[in-house]
Amino acid sequence: MPADPPDIAPPEASLPDAATGADLAPDAAPAPFVHIVEPSDGQVVPNPVRFSWEAGNGVSGVAFFADDLPLQNAPLPARVGTHTYEFNGVNVVRRLLVEAYAEDGRLVATDSLEFVPSKGFLPLPEGFNRHVVEVINDWTLYPKNGQYPYCWRECPGSMGVVHPVAYLGETLWDGEGSCFCTGHTLEILLLAVRKWQVANGLEETEPLGDLSFESLHGGEFYQHWQGYGVAVDASSATALAVAGIGYPLARDGWGAAQPGDFVNFSRTNGTGHSVIFVSWVRQGGDIAGLRYFGCNSAGDSHPDPEDPACARRVSGPSFVTEMFTDYGGRVIPTLLYVGHVVDPYSGF
Repeated sequence: MPADPPDIAPPEASLPDAATGADLAPDAAPAPFVHIVEPSDGQVVPNPVRFSWEAGNGVSGVAFFADDLPLQNAPLPARVGTHTYEFNGVNVVRRLLVEAYAEDGRLVATDSLEFVPSKGFLPLPEGFNRHVVEVINDWTLYPKNGQYPYCWRECPGSMGVVHPVAYLGETLWDGEGSCFCTGHTLEILLLAVRKWQVANGLEETEPLGDLSFESLHGGEFYQHWQGYGVAVDASSATALAVAGIGYPLARDGWGAAQPGDFVNFSRTNGTGHSVIFVSWVRQGGDIAGLRYFGCNSAGDSHPDPEDPACARRVSGPSFVTEMFTDYGGRVIPTLLYVGHVVDPYSGF
C-alpha cells in the first residue's frame, strides 16, 4: 500500500447518456452503475479507511479518488467490492469520487461523497451511546487541538457550549467557541439526541422519552446536570433518572459502563468534573481510575494515551486519565457517579 497516492490519472472518456441519467429506450439494457456503500456521506471513519462499493450492468473495474488523487495503482476489479487505504492527512474533510469503467476502459458511471478519515477514533458501542461516541469522534465539530478552549471562571455568563444547542427544534443556547465541563457534556448529549432522531427517521420535534424542553431550559433536569439547587448528590446520572431517559450505575455495577456513559466525580482538592466515560483503568483486576472525554483545561488529543500525538496537551475537548485516591490519584470513588442513557427504541 503506497504511503502517498500514485501519480496516475483517470481515463478521459466522457459518460454515455445512460450514466448521466438520460431516458433509455424501452428495450435498452440497464444502465451501468456504481454506488459507494461505505463510508457514508459525511461520516467520520477510522484510518486506514475501508471502502466498499456495489457495481454492475457492464462495469468491469472501479477506481477511487480522494480530492482528485488516486487511491490505487490501477483500477480495481468491480467484483472485489472492498478496498483499504491509509491516509497521511487525517481529521479533515475529503471528497471521495469513484469511477466505474467498462471492459474497454470507457468511463460509464460515477458516485461521490464527503467523509473524514480520522485518527483518534473511539469504537462505536450499541444503543444510544453509539450516537454519543459519534459526536465525540467528529473532528469537524471538535478538532481536539485547542481550537475551542476550556473557559470557565474567565468566561462569566457562559453556558459552556461550543456550538449552538437546540432541542425539539428550539434553540437553548448559542455557541460560544469555548466550553466548560457541564456545558460540553450537555451539548454532546443533545447533539447525540439529534443523531438518534435521524437514525430512527424522527423529526427534530420528537422528544427523547419524557425529556421536556422546560426541564432542560433551567428546570429540574438542567439543575441536576449542573449539580445545584435540587440535591446534594446531583449529577448527570440523577438528571437522566429524573427525566426517565436513563439510570445510574451502582458502584458494584461499574463493570457494565461503556464509552458514551456520562460521569461526574469529585476530587480531594475540592474540585469536580462532568465528563464522558471512555474506559476504566485497572490494576490487579481492580478499577483504579478512569479514562474520559470532556472539556478540559489540559488533555490529550487522542483516546489512546500512548499515541505520540498526546505529547502535546490541548485545552478544550480532549481526553484525560485520572486515578482514584487509593491508587495515587485525587478522584474520590465514593463521589463518582455514572449515568447511562437508554434508547427508547432498542432498550439499550
